[in-house]
Amino acid sequence: MEMPSVAILDARLELPQAVEAAQAVRAHRLTRSRLKAAGSAGGSTPLSLGTAKTQVQAPTEEEEEEEEDSSSWALPSVDKDISEYNTGHAPSYAWVQTSETLYLFTPLLAPQVKDGEKQPANVQLNLTNEGTLLRLVVEGKVILDGRLSHSIKPGDELWMIEEAPDGRDFVVVELDKLLPGMNWASVLEPQVEVLGRYANPVVEMPDILTEEEESLVDETLQHLQRTKRVLQPVEGRTAARGDVISVDMQGYEMNEDGSRGEEMDVGSAKGLELELGASTFSAEVEQSLEGIAVSETRDVQVTLGQRAGGMGGKQIICAVTCQEIKEQLLPELDDDFAKEIKREEQFKQAGTAEGIPEEEEGIAENFCLADLRAEIGREVRQVAQTQSNDVVDSQLRSHLLQTLKVKCHWANLGSQEATEDEELAVAIHFLAEKEGILQNIDMDDVERKTWAKLGEPDEGETIAQVGKDPPREYQETLCSPPVLVTTSASADVTLLFGCSTSCIAGELCFSSATGVAVELAVPPVHNISHSWANRKKHTAEDVRHELPRWDMSGNMDAHREILRDRLQEEVFSWLRHKMEVVEAGERQ
Repeated sequence: MEMPSVAILDARLELPQAVEAAQAVRAHRLTRSRLKAAGSAGGSTPLSLGTAKTQVQAPTEEEEEEEEDSSSWALPSVDKDISEYNTGHAPSYAWVQTSETLYLFTPLLAPQVKDGEKQPANVQLNLTNEGTLLRLVVEGKVILDGRLSHSIKPGDELWMIEEAPDGRDFVVVELDKLLPGMNWASVLEPQVEVLGRYANPVVEMPDILTEEEESLVDETLQHLQRTKRVLQPVEGRTAARGDVISVDMQGYEMNEDGSRGEEMDVGSAKGLELELGASTFSAEVEQSLEGIAVSETRDVQVTLGQRAGGMGGKQIICAVTCQEIKEQLLPELDDDFAKEIKREEQFKQAGTAEGIPEEEEGIAENFCLADLRAEIGREVRQVAQTQSNDVVDSQLRSHLLQTLKVKCHWANLGSQEATEDEELAVAIHFLAEKEGILQNIDMDDVERKTWAKLGEPDEGETIAQVGKDPPREYQETLCSPPVLVTTSASADVTLLFGCSTSCIAGELCFSSATGVAVELAVPPVHNISHSWANRKKHTAEDVRHELPRWDMSGNMDAHREILRDRLQEEVFSWLRHKMEVVEAGERQ
C-alpha cells in the first residue's frame, strides 16, 4: 500500500474507492452578486463564449516577489461560514475554505479588446490525477500549478467571474473537498529542499552534577519537613527569621516628605500570615519586620506591582501591626518521618485506579530515611532526564528546520509558532518517507488511539458527544456506522437500528479500552451489511472491525495529531542514534 504523501498525514481515506463513494449531490454554490461568466474544468470558456488563445508563461521567482500583495485584495463574498477554517494568501491568488469547499481568487487583468469588442476571459482550469493535481492559467499567466495538499472531488470543479466590493473583477475557482471537514493549511503540497546533513545532528547534552542532585534532595526533604510543621505561639520575645507572624495592614498614600497621607483600600488586609525569610513578600518588607513585637506597628514603604492596575509602580506606606508571633516546630528528619511520608503517599495511591504498585506493597513499615533519600534522588534524576530530553528535542527540531527547508505558501495559522509546527511536521514526514521510517508506524495502533481520543468527554460533558459538526467528524465511506448502539459495563454492544435508507437518528455508545462512552448525535448513512446488523450482541472491537474506514474513528483532528506525534517519536529516535553529543559551548 502506498504511504501518504508528504502533506497528507491524515488522509488514509483518499483512495480511488473513496472517489467512487463520493456521490453526494452538490447543494451549495458561491453567492453571485453579479455573475458575469462561468466555466467548468478542462480550460473551457465562459458559457456560450469563444476561446481566446494566449501563450502560457509561468512566473519566475523574481516575478513572484514583485507580485501585488494579495492580502490587500478586497475579495468577493462567500455565502458560507469560513470563520473556523484557515484562509491564506499567495503571490498570485488568495483563498478561503468552508467545511466542504475550497475557493481560490485571482484578479482578472484588463480585458482584451479586439475590433472594439471586449473578449471573454481566457481561463484554463485542469484537475487531474484523481483530484490531486491542479493547474490554473488566467490570460496566459500560470496562477497555480502543482500537487494539492489534499484531494479534490474530480468533476465538480468550476470557475466564474465575480465582482469584488471595490468593483474589481476576480476569477473565482470553486473546488469540492474529497474529505469534508478537512482544514487545509495550504493549497499546494509543501516542497522540501535538503540544505544540509539532516541525518547527523550535533547536540549539547545537559547533565546534572552529583552535588546538584544532593542539593535538590536536601531541598525536597526540607519542603516535606515544612509540610509537617507545627506553629506554636510564643511570648516574651520579638519576631525572628523563620517565625510566622499574623499582621493587620493599612495602606496610606505617601506624602512628599515620606509621611502618611490619605487611607487607601490598596495595601490593606487583616489576619495576614507572613513567614519571615520565606520570600512570600518582598525581601525589604520582611527584613523591616524582623524584631517586631506583638501590638507594635511599623510603617513600611511598599512599591505597588503591576497587579495594582493603574497604580502599578506607585510608592505607598503600609502600616503593619503585629497581632501574634508563632514559631515553627519541625519534625526530626529520621526513620519515623520517612515512614509517615511513605504511608501518606501509599494512602493516596490506594485511591487511584492504578493503586499501590505491587512491588511497594507493605514496604512502608520498614521504610527508613535512607530509602526516602534514595527515592527522592531517583525522582530528581527522572526529572533531570525529562528536562534533558526536552532540551535535546528542541535542538533536533531546530536542526531539522535548518537542514530541511520547507517551501510553502501557508495559510494564516495565527502565529509563527503554528507555522513552524506545520513546517516541522512536513520535514519529519519527508525524512520518514526518505529513510523508510514510515513502515515503523503501526496504523492500527493509531486508529485505536484515535478511538480512545474520541471517547474523551469535552469540558462539561459526562460522555463524549460526536456529530455536533458532521462534515468534520463523519465521512461517507464504504462502511457506515450503526444508528443506535448501547453498551454495558462488560463492554458488550447492543445494536438497535434498521438497515435502510430511512435510518432513524440515534446514539452510538461503546466501551473503549479506556471505558469511556461515546454518543452519536446525528443519523449516519445506512450502508452496513444486513447479516452483521441482524446480530444482537457485539463487542466494541466488533464495531471497530466492521467499520474500519469510518472517518478514522470520526475525528480527523485527533487522528492527525496522534499520527504526527508517532512520526515525531520515530524520527527523533532515529536521529538520537545518529547524533553527535558535545559538551556545552562546543557546538558550532
